[in-house]
Amino acid sequence: MLMVQCGKRRSVAWVIAASTFGLLVPAVAAQDERALMLDLGLHSASDASILGGIVVGQQYTEQNQWRAVRWTAPGTIENLGTLGGVSSFGRGVSALGDVVVGQSYNADNRWRAFRWVAPGPMVELAPLDGVRSEAFAVSDDGLVTVGWAEVPGGWRKAARWVGNGLPENLTGNADSEGYGVNADGSVVVGIIRTGASSYRPFVWSQPTGVTILPSFGGQIGSAQAVSADGTVVAGMAGDANQNLLAFRWTAEHGMLALGTLGGTSSAATGISADGSVIVGWSRDSQNRKRAFRWDAIAGMVDIGTLGGNEAEATGISTNGQYIVGNAQNAQGQWRAFRFGPGGPPPPPPECPADLNADGVLDFFDVQLFLSLFAAQDARADFTADGFFNFFDVQAFLAAFSEGCP
Repeated sequence: MLMVQCGKRRSVAWVIAASTFGLLVPAVAAQDERALMLDLGLHSASDASILGGIVVGQQYTEQNQWRAVRWTAPGTIENLGTLGGVSSFGRGVSALGDVVVGQSYNADNRWRAFRWVAPGPMVELAPLDGVRSEAFAVSDDGLVTVGWAEVPGGWRKAARWVGNGLPENLTGNADSEGYGVNADGSVVVGIIRTGASSYRPFVWSQPTGVTILPSFGGQIGSAQAVSADGTVVAGMAGDANQNLLAFRWTAEHGMLALGTLGGTSSAATGISADGSVIVGWSRDSQNRKRAFRWDAIAGMVDIGTLGGNEAEATGISTNGQYIVGNAQNAQGQWRAFRFGPGGPPPPPPECPADLNADGVLDFFDVQLFLSLFAAQDARADFTADGFFNFFDVQAFLAAFSEGCP
């Protein structure tokens, strides 16, 4: 196939939980003087956790082998091992960073999708009827993995695994690959073959099956990432000159071309949970590959490099605050980066029931909770399930009873 996915995307439940506890903060624009591009000490990065404190990717070892790794702020690098073969690659990570998916050679030297749950080890995900498979993304809770698996003849099929179970072929006879998944695993996006030399972006959902997205007049396209609720898709689609252009798609508004940084092509690879921030790469006026951040207000913005000429963004944290990818340093070497505010991501709240943040649990917190609950404000969704009911009240009262540290 023509594309590979490196990023991903996040769960509605985790987003609501983050909002409830004050963890969602405005994404930092590229020109913000607080923004910092940090060299992670890895050879490449693919995806980030909900707050950007955990990044997955791969590292080239002294034994000349690739290893899937998990980077944890402020700089711990964990080798996730292999399935018994020589190399592995980390592609997607769950919201809390405790589940990583990707691909590895197994002991029989077969290329297989894996799922790693902390503290490990890797578990090989079953193939379809073929030899090879790859995983590119995982749902927020780490239960649903998406990628592709071969069938006899070497044809690839977009696949969806639940837990460590058997794969589900999402597109029937059509050649396809899955690259992104929404929060709860019910929506998958990727690339599907529609003709001898035609590949288009697709969206699969449990109720409707496969929806093939349009292009900008070309024959090549791929959906790479999807918002938490599954309604906003980001990727790349060809124009009449077969140049790829980054896009944002919704059922209501259709395909929106995000433009370029002055060159002829661009591609979107990651999206924030709410679908408002998109990242990827674009050619600039000098034909250099550059990492970008896009939103409806600022448009497409170059976020820079590690001192070299080129960069690419491959993923974004759920809250839209941290961008991960790969960039050249001053010596021309490609290195993994995390771009966002200086310093580590904010820690989780110590006292979630202290809704007015005055350091005291009292009647005013209860009063505020009831007001938020009546207004169906996300801060009152204490069970983070997207609904407002008795269980949220029960969860708030339990947190209130526990008190503050």
